[in-house]
Amino acid sequence: MLPNNFQKYLFRLVYFAAAVFYFLTVQESYSQNDKGYEYAEKKSGELFRNKKWDELIVFGNKTLKDKIDFYYLRVRLGTAYYEKNQYLYAIENFEKAKDFGYEESSVMEMLYFSYLKTGRDEDAEYIFGRLPETNKYRIRPLNNAFINNAVTISGIGLSNDIKNNGNASTITGNNGNIYSEQTLNGNKFYINGGIKQIPVERVSVFYDYTYINQEKEKQYCIDSNLYSDNYSEIQNRFYNKLEILAGRGFVVSPAFQYINKRYTTFFLNYDSIAEYSKYDNTSGKVNFSFNDEETNQDDFVLSMELTKYVSLFRLALNGSFSYLNEYHQSQTGISFTYFPNGKTDFYLTTNAVLHFQNNVTNLIGTQLFGGRILKNIYTNAYVTFGKINNFNEQNAFTVYNNPDNITLNFGAEIKYNILENFSAYFLYSNQQHERDIVNYKNSGTGNSPVSSEVLTYQLNSISAGLKYTF
Repeated sequence: MLPNNFQKYLFRLVYFAAAVFYFLTVQESYSQNDKGYEYAEKKSGELFRNKKWDELIVFGNKTLKDKIDFYYLRVRLGTAYYEKNQYLYAIENFEKAKDFGYEESSVMEMLYFSYLKTGRDEDAEYIFGRLPETNKYRIRPLNNAFINNAVTISGIGLSNDIKNNGNASTITGNNGNIYSEQTLNGNKFYINGGIKQIPVERVSVFYDYTYINQEKEKQYCIDSNLYSDNYSEIQNRFYNKLEILAGRGFVVSPAFQYINKRYTTFFLNYDSIAEYSKYDNTSGKVNFSFNDEETNQDDFVLSMELTKYVSLFRLALNGSFSYLNEYHQSQTGISFTYFPNGKTDFYLTTNAVLHFQNNVTNLIGTQLFGGRILKNIYTNAYVTFGKINNFNEQNAFTVYNNPDNITLNFGAEIKYNILENFSAYFLYSNQQHERDIVNYKNSGTGNSPVSSEVLTYQLNSISAGLKYTF
C-alpha cells in the first residue's frame, strides 16, 4: 500500500497531465476549426463567384457536416440551390442565414421568391414586408395596402343525367309501379371572383363569391304517365378565410362558407297519392294535384386548417362542421405533400378524410400528382375515391352539396405563368354520380311494397381563370 503523501502527489500529477492534454487538444481543435473556416470561406467564395453551383452544393454540405457553419456559407449554398430551382433546399439555407442576424435585401428577395414558388404565400408576404421600398416597387410596382391579389374563375358543367335517366321507363322499370319520383341534374354555369387583403402583418383575409346556375328537372311518374318541370336552381356562395402566420412555415387558417340555394318547382300532394296507393288500378282512381313551391335554403360550412412546412414536406390537419341539405356533417382529415428533389418540378399530395353524416362514417381519399411540364407551365392531376356526399375540401372552399353521391372524382389543372405576378388557369373534372330512386307498387291488398333502383350519370366540368398579384 502506497503512503498517503505519495497517493496525493500521484493524483495531482494525473490531474495536471489531464489538464495539459485537454488544453492542447482544445487548442488544436480551435486551430483546426480556424483553418477549416478560412478554407471554407475562400473555397465557397471562389465557387460562388465562378457560378459552379453543383460543386458549391457538394462542398457546402460537406463543410456543414464538418460542423463549420457561417453566414456567407449559407447564403452561397442557398443561392446555388436557388439557381438550380431547388427552392426547398434554398429556403432551408436562406432561413439559416437569416438566423445569423443579417437581412441583406438580395438574400431576402431570393427567399421571398423561394417561398412563392413553393406555395408558402404567407411566409413570402412576411419577407416582402421587410424588403426595402426600392425592391418592393421593382418586384410588385402595383403593390398597395387595399388589395394583395385578385382571382376569377368561370366555367360550365355538362351532365348526361337528363339524357340517360329522364324517361318514364327508366324510373318505373315497367314493373307495374304506380309511383316514382326523381330530380335530375342538367348542365350548370358558374362564375367566381375573390380578393385577398393583408390588413396587418402575418394576417391575410380572403373574400370570395361564387354564382351557380344549375339546370334541373323534377319528375313524377304515376301509372307510367310522366309529369315533369324544368327549372333553375340558383346558388349564391360567400366564402371567407383567414390565414395567420403563427410561426415560420406554420399557418393557422379558419374559414367559413355560406350557401344560399333558391328554386321554384312543383310538388305532388302526397296525401292524395298515399290514398291512391291503397286501391287497385282497376277499382278506381283518386285525384291528385301538384303545387308550385319556392325553396329558399341556407347552408354553411365552418372549417379550420393547420399547415406546417418541414424540410421537403407540407403537413396539414383539417376539420369542419357543416349543415348541408338539412343534415349535419363533420370531417377530420390529414394531408401530406412531398417534394422529392426539393423542386416544384414534381410533387405528391395524399389526403385522407373521415366524413361523418347520419351516424355513417365514410373514408375519402385523394391522390394528387403535380409539377412543371414546361418553363412557365405547371400542372397537376388528381383522383378522389370514396362516397362523396355533402362534403367539402380545400378548407371549405370547394363544397359538394349535390344530394346525389359522387363515387369517383378525377381531374387536372394547368397553370400558365404569363408574368411573374399574372397567371392563367385551365381546369377539367369528371364526376361519376349515382342516386337511389324509390318505386311504389300497388299490390291490391291495401299495402304498398317499395323497391329501389340506382341510377348513374356523369358531370364533366371545364373552367378557366386568371389571378393577378398587385
